[in-house]
Amino acid sequence: MQHLKSFRIRNRKVKDIGMRPFLLAEANKRRLRISTRNLDNEVEVVVAGFPEDINDFYVVACKKAEEKEAYCTPLEDYPYYIDWNASYQGLVAEEMSKFVQHGMRIESTLCEMN
Repeated sequence: MQHLKSFRIRNRKVKDIGMRPFLLAEANKRRLRISTRNLDNEVEVVVAGFPEDINDFYVVACKKAEEKEAYCTPLEDYPYYIDWNASYQGLVAEEMSKFVQHGMRIESTLCEMN
């Protein structure tokens, strides 16, 4: 039976700790579904899957967070419904937004050079 758990990765100093690609890769290795949200100086991670896989994912994610001078809150049950399609679409939209912003910076730099 699949379970739904959540935890948060917090960092007092940095707004974006840049762990989303790592979290997605680790979740895919374990056949877990994850949803992530940036909330000020923390990232909320919701994980769906089998308990052993979730615990393994949690340990790996927290070790990586410690490398970035962040820490994890304890793993908790997540009582709400997750629309996984909307979560994935939000991730794609966020990454596209970053790509567009990067392109605009390049365009601005090129215009300044001319």
